Amino acid sequence: INQIDPAEAVTITFLVTINTPWPSGVAHVENQGFVTAGNLDDTTPTDDPDTPDPNDPAGTDIAAGSIGDFVWHDENRDGVYNPGETPLPGVRVEIWIYNAGAGDYVYLRDDTTNGSGNYLFEGLSVGEYQVRVDETTLPWGAALSAGTDPHDVSLGPDEDYLDADFGYRTAL
Repeated sequence: INQIDPAEAVTITFLVTINTPWPSGVAHVENQGFVTAGNLDDTTPTDDPDTPDPNDPAGTDIAAGSIGDFVWHDENRDGVYNPGETPLPGVRVEIWIYNAGAGDYVYLRDDTTNGSGNYLFEGLSVGEYQVRVDETTLPWGAALSAGTDPHDVSLGPDEDYLDADFGYRTAL
């Protein structure tokens, strides 16, 4: 760029790539640049043109999704939730994300099923996840009869995957 006249405006566009895994729970990022030049005493912050505030950062919403659903007692052992079967509250469910750098899944966080047997992980970025049940938190000796543990999920942009269900039968 040659010298810019005092009343002249210049637009500079750049692309930023943020590698996954995205920090859990983060759904918004703000970018702030600074302009410097040899004849300026200070740096000048860039401005988001979509807001009236001067010198404020530009914000970007990140495509965030969720994974969750249901843990229950598969009383008739058919591998399908049937009306009247008991939800399992107080079960610890973990979510793990695939980290290509590590070549494996890494733990993100956990949730505990509520009184209706439901759990939900929100604010998730696009990526490969595993949902795992901590079987030591089941209320009795149990065997998985519905779903897979770990349950693999490939989450897309703004996707809400609510089919990571786990049914447990009484162990024989």
